Amino acid sequence: MIGAFLAQSPEYSFVIEDELGVCGYVLAALDAQVHNDKLEKQWVPSMQEKYPKPSSVDNLTPAEEMISSFHSHKGYNSDFLQKMYPSLVRLDMLPGRCHDAIARHALACAVAALKTNGSHGIYAEVHVGDRATVDRYAALGMKELTDVGVPEDLVIVARPV
Repeated sequence: MIGAFLAQSPEYSFVIEDELGVCGYVLAALDAQVHNDKLEKQWVPSMQEKYPKPSSVDNLTPAEEMISSFHSHKGYNSDFLQKMYPSLVRLDMLPGRCHDAIARHALACAVAALKTNGSHGIYAEVHVGDRATVDRYAALGMKELTDVGVPEDLVIVARPV
């Protein structure tokens, strides 16, 4: 779903590089609801059309797993998140290449851009089994939200800005 952020909000997209090349990124959408609506109505259908669903669900290659995710994508919007944390962020880093300090600076750049344009809170969606990513966001000052009606396969982390 990286492409959706790049297409819809390139002004909130930051790439992290080291001496070996790209090792991470921070992507954000000022208005998560608008971003998610476009994702559901435009981006996901175009990806589904461009990349047909794999015929098997067994022994998928990483590329086939990604393609399959377009066909099983479930959108998530929340009035509570829209009110309290209207901006969506995504931070990914290659393990062992991007240190927390670098991630913190990249996230600070995205937060500064969002705040300058009126945001007062950010949130991120993490798959429930990805505890390492939840912990990484926690180290960056975001806290896990509970009882906000999220699908059981998601964890939401958020913070005011």
